[in-house]
Amino acid sequence: MLNENSFIAILSLSILILITLIGLKKISQRSTAKWSDFVLLLLLILFYCVIFWIKPVLFWFNSHILLGLLISLNLIYLIHYLSICILSKNWTDSEKPKENGSLIIKGMYRFVRHPIYSMFFFEGFVFMLISPWLLPIALCAMGVPFYRLIRLREEDYLIDKFGKEYQDYKERVKYRIIPYVW
Repeated sequence: MLNENSFIAILSLSILILITLIGLKKISQRSTAKWSDFVLLLLLILFYCVIFWIKPVLFWFNSHILLGLLISLNLIYLIHYLSICILSKNWTDSEKPKENGSLIIKGMYRFVRHPIYSMFFFEGFVFMLISPWLLPIALCAMGVPFYRLIRLREEDYLIDKFGKEYQDYKERVKYRIIPYVW
């Protein structure tokens, strides 16, 4: 059962991450992330804490594992947002690069070509582990082929836009989603 100390630690960490993300939003030149994204994440984490506290038999793990998974989820979300901040004015909700955009190869983009998609993958995986319901498993199963198609189209657009520069980047950064794996 989730004891009071674990609940306070999770809540404190969630608020700390929320404050960090708000600060990063102000620092970034332009970001399409909305307040609702941060509030939704915090509410989701609190929802899992409360459900675990009320009905721990729904979950396959103890409070220490829940704490570790929720901390992992917060850190993954932070890295996801940092990837968007690195793109800054180049960020778009579409897989097509902006007309006046430049190729970004710094930060997380030095290790994988699509760190935002990497974080979607890891967020889904952690939600799948945390949730006692089958919905996250189904969403992850549908999301993998969907993001594969988007990623392939995005790479075609990037090759068309940046040509040799993007080809050289692809040779330097071999991994698309997970460093040293895929």
